[in-house]
Order: sequence, then C-alpha cells, then structure tokens
Amino acid sequence: MQHTVSNVVFVMSAVKRLRFSVHVFSVMGAMVDKLLQSE
Repeated sequence: MQHTVSNVVFVMSAVKRLRFSVHVFSVMGAMVDKLLQSE
C-alpha cells in the first residue's frame, strides 16, 4: 500500500514539473515571437 502511495506522489510531482516546464517554454516562445516581430 505504501509503495503505491509513493508512486502516486512521484507521478503527481512529475506532472507538475512537466506542466511548469511547458508553461515556461510557451512564455519564452511568446517572447521570442515578439522580438522577431519587432525587428
């Protein structure tokens, strides 16, 4: 039982990290688009 609980927690934190990195990448991409358009 304890093992499955720790696995769920691990998966949840991995999903959070993945979502955060995707968010950061989209923000960076938007900034790059603005820079390219301004030139």
